[in-house]
Amino acid sequence: METGAPGDAEARLRKSQERARIMMVQTALDGRFTQVPERFCDLLGYPESELLRMRSQDITHPEDGAVDADWARRLIVRESDSLEVEKRYVRKDGRPIWVYINASLVVDERDRPLSFLIYIRDITKHKRVDERLRLAARVMESATDAIVVADKSGRIMVTNHAFESISGFTEEEVIGRPMNFMSEGLHPSEFLAGIARSIRDKGSWHGEMLRRRKDGTIYPELVDFSAVHEERGEVSHWIAIGRDFSEIKAAQLRLEQQASTDALTGLPNRSLFYDRLHHGLAKARRNHHLVAIMFIDLDDFKVINDSFGHEAGDQMLREMASRLQAIVRNEDTVARLGGDEFTVILEEVASPVVVSETAERINHTLFAPMQLAGHPVQVSGSVGISLYPEDGKSVHDLLRHADAAMYAAKVAGRNSYCFYGEQVAGERANLIGRERRLRRAVERDEFEVHYQPQVELASGRVCGIQALLRWQDAERGLLPASLFIPLAESSGLIERLTDRLLDAAIAQVRAWQDEGMEVPRLALHLSRRQLQQADLAQNLDRHLRNSGVDAAHVDLELPMGAIGERGADVPERVVQLRNRGYGLTVDDFGMGSSSLQLLRRCPIQRIKIDRKFFGDSIYLDDEGFAHAIINLGHALGAGVVVKRVETEAQAALLQRHGCDVAQGFFFSRPMPADAVRSYLNRAPGAGA
Repeated sequence: METGAPGDAEARLRKSQERARIMMVQTALDGRFTQVPERFCDLLGYPESELLRMRSQDITHPEDGAVDADWARRLIVRESDSLEVEKRYVRKDGRPIWVYINASLVVDERDRPLSFLIYIRDITKHKRVDERLRLAARVMESATDAIVVADKSGRIMVTNHAFESISGFTEEEVIGRPMNFMSEGLHPSEFLAGIARSIRDKGSWHGEMLRRRKDGTIYPELVDFSAVHEERGEVSHWIAIGRDFSEIKAAQLRLEQQASTDALTGLPNRSLFYDRLHHGLAKARRNHHLVAIMFIDLDDFKVINDSFGHEAGDQMLREMASRLQAIVRNEDTVARLGGDEFTVILEEVASPVVVSETAERINHTLFAPMQLAGHPVQVSGSVGISLYPEDGKSVHDLLRHADAAMYAAKVAGRNSYCFYGEQVAGERANLIGRERRLRRAVERDEFEVHYQPQVELASGRVCGIQALLRWQDAERGLLPASLFIPLAESSGLIERLTDRLLDAAIAQVRAWQDEGMEVPRLALHLSRRQLQQADLAQNLDRHLRNSGVDAAHVDLELPMGAIGERGADVPERVVQLRNRGYGLTVDDFGMGSSSLQLLRRCPIQRIKIDRKFFGDSIYLDDEGFAHAIINLGHALGAGVVVKRVETEAQAALLQRHGCDVAQGFFFSRPMPADAVRSYLNRAPGAGA
């Protein structure tokens, strides 16, 4: 307790308190302020004149009112000479601040209470730091990633629960050990030196490392190393955040294998064939070598399937793949493009005579009898050949010419081979005729748009509707896109057809909306050529402006093989589209050559997978693979759409393994615009 002090002494004390950032406040016994320093007024945002008309209770946080009453009572009844309390004041602008107070009772010469003398210090920043530390500790313990904190020398100080779950080591077992002790002996010294160099120069490193668990098993981990700096800029601690990448890595390896290998025969598939052909042509240009491309189609293979069943047909395809591999050299490539179509790349060929000899051996070998379902069977093959550089210098021209030569071989009587040249002039004329008919159809606008629903599997709700172009040909009837889009792309007509699709589909959505219809999101497929257009985003915006449809109502489907394609500035263009509000879906996921690392950088919302990617009979094939691929899509942060779903069993399996959306004949065939309203009225629900 205090009995008052001379004015000069109080002034000196007040100055020393100002220097120590402590404020001395005096209040009457009822809490009314009688003396307040300028800094206390600044802290609370009140002028001195206003504070002197207020009581301490007026600025105390409502939840701390009992604290004030308690210390005042205890001082008055003389339980203590002084009391220390932490409490909250409320500033004039409504913001709370934390203060530490040391309160004592001032008495007169007869020991009667006169007032309270309160020393106040602002501790708001300290409270925030404490709260952040507590929050950081809670976040660290609840994180699913392993977190390791080390001192500036790289010795472990703290780990979290996830670290123990992933590695098997307890915190006590690793304290004091080097951060990278779990990777000792698993990486070359150059790799570790690169990490150290990145950390030294940039203060961080992100990448994949191998780790050894306590039980000795090795697993891949995605790791982020970063430095924590002191105020002076020196490193005080190191932090490593790691995620077990085993399951995603395994799925990625299976996906990469699936993306480059034909599941039935084990041969390179279309994607790997194209990569090897690009490489072979590049080498031939440097070394001035001859390269031969062969297209091989089995004659009457459909008869085998119809007579003996698909299982026997698959057996034949595997046998033919083995026979072809046995004929060519190790440096050559045999690939299966799909169905009963095979291709062969012969590199560094000495002369066309060598190619002819190889083609004759292929015809002879394929025609050799084989046992199928207990019966001797013979199937011949038609072989078309194009030569680099005589028949073309680009992959596109060489493949097109080999394909044309193969059809010429079939016309010539099958079980034969044909070089591209004058023999295929008739086929070339036919191609020109088909292109002329397509151009005439574009001029006459013989196209219409059909729509196929996309259904949310969990609820049965129609969440999207894809616009598909159809050709109403006067001679052949309504033709699907697969019969004319490839020709449109090769002939340069694809832009005009796509503009027709965009105009019609977006205008139709506007019309439905004007009728009061709740329209699901519109899905539009973009071609590879469109993604290479510098003004793609502006062109799409123009279509939307003309109709008044919002970009957020449109999902753009991008071919996976075109993302990151050589010569195309696609990743930046994809970001540009997303920034404009369009939804983005990667179509034919797993069928192109884009890397998962590139996809992680693209702002996609969904991946779209062809049901046949899992096998022709999804309910009979490897369910674990379906589960892994769907999980991989979710791990990329994307919803998963599967197309070509044809049976209830397929839809049920996809739903069981977490697939989000499905599309296919099981739900509905593509339908004209006037049939969409009645379909949506029958569906469980629709909308964006």
